[in-house]
Amino acid sequence: MLTNAASREVLHPRYAPLDLSAPLRTRDGRAVRLLSANSPQQMGPYTYPILAEVEHPNSPGEWVRWHYLRCGHWKSNDDQNDNDLVNVRRSGMH
Repeated sequence: MLTNAASREVLHPRYAPLDLSAPLRTRDGRAVRLLSANSPQQMGPYTYPILAEVEHPNSPGEWVRWHYLRCGHWKSNDDQNDNDLVNVRRSGMH
């Protein structure tokens, strides 16, 4: 595991942080509203600094607030979850 010395945050060793200046969506395409990138939410050794409102997966039009790892993962042990945050690809990007 890697540690960010400035914040003592344990970083997920395999993934780069999201680009929070770019648009976000969930892995399965739902809308996301970024609320904070500095949340102190802690689960085990991991800090979940990203707080976002996400369209509910089973109730379109309803929103839930979830915390995420800096790489956008919803859970530290699942690297392909539909609830993960990903950057929206802009047209012309491959």
